[in-house]
Amino acid sequence: MRAILAILPLGLGLAAMAHAQVTCPAQVNGAKAGLTKTGWKTEKPLGTGKLEHASLFNSDGKQEYELAPDTNRTVGADLVQQWKASDYHQLDLFMRCDYGKAGQIRKLVPIQLKTCEQKLTDWDPKKGLAASVQMACR
Repeated sequence: MRAILAILPLGLGLAAMAHAQVTCPAQVNGAKAGLTKTGWKTEKPLGTGKLEHASLFNSDGKQEYELAPDTNRTVGADLVQQWKASDYHQLDLFMRCDYGKAGQIRKLVPIQLKTCEQKLTDWDPKKGLAASVQMACR
């Protein structure tokens, strides 16, 4: 009985670590439609491309509701957007990663994750373009 109790906390710790972060991959290199090996879902086959845009949305299973960032701030030439994810878990919360013509992937953001941040490096507000994009929920 003691051995089982000693193992239980370790198992719970590993489960918590598995949901420590959801991050858009910097690029995709092709995948069939459906679920990827890393747990992302895609409706159409993916091509090859780099991350161009990321967003958060709620879904009730019938409709999607894209969420505006709670804060936007400029740091040098970069735009940093933040969402308080814990405020949006009334419905399922998803991260969508857009790779332009290569396609999109999405993943459920676990309820344990409290904040999401997108960094648009060398942001050009006139063109709506960034040199690179990073998106993560923690």
